[in-house]
Amino acid sequence: MRGLEVEKNVFVAHFDILGMSSVLRKSNGRAWLLLCDLAEACETEELPLSVEMRKNLGEKFFSDTIILHTCNDDTASLHSIVARSFEIFRSAFRVGIPLRAGIAHGAWIEVTSGRHDLFAGDALLRAYHIGETQQLISIAICDVTRERFLKTPFSFNSGLPVIKDYFIPVKGGVNSNRAVLNWPALCQYHLSNLKPLSANALANHFSEFGSYETLGDIEKAKYENTVAFIQSLKGMNY
Repeated sequence: MRGLEVEKNVFVAHFDILGMSSVLRKSNGRAWLLLCDLAEACETEELPLSVEMRKNLGEKFFSDTIILHTCNDDTASLHSIVARSFEIFRSAFRVGIPLRAGIAHGAWIEVTSGRHDLFAGDALLRAYHIGETQQLISIAICDVTRERFLKTPFSFNSGLPVIKDYFIPVKGGVNSNRAVLNWPALCQYHLSNLKPLSANALANHFSEFGSYETLGDIEKAKYENTVAFIQSLKGMNY
């Protein structure tokens, strides 16, 4: 397989389930059902993505991790991965599964041969780091992705912006200035059922991960941080 690889620049998204380890510690069976729910939700076409947009993406699903990657790094590719990321996020939110994700631009190498599907690249590393370190339910993007998007942006039908700059709480007790996808704009119906919006109500929406009262301080803070992010979005009434 050596010598067959081609390195190219792409956009990569890395998703995982926030709080999955706590479910696994309690019950393998419950964790398995959650993975089945997530897999089924991701098969649902929640948004009207074109055939071309869907074909423009590679998608890998293993355990509680989903990796998306584009074929190249042009504008169409960027818009495709942003749209599909919204779709995955909303599908999971609908069935009570909290996701966090990072989207990054960079190098990607992949070779499929026989039983092996090998892939690597700094785009995946950046996407993983951006997603894994944030302490809230969110889809954060790297600076290069943000700059590329702002050159050729698109907006929701409502006119609301697709991305927002926000100081994201990250591991280590600090905040990181990141652009994040405006996922609440696509989850307004589900959020409206949680009125009045609170960390307690949000945690109870994801009931398989434990009620708010039983969570530790770190887990509670993730829901509190998510509510703070939602409330920071001007012009949206929750």
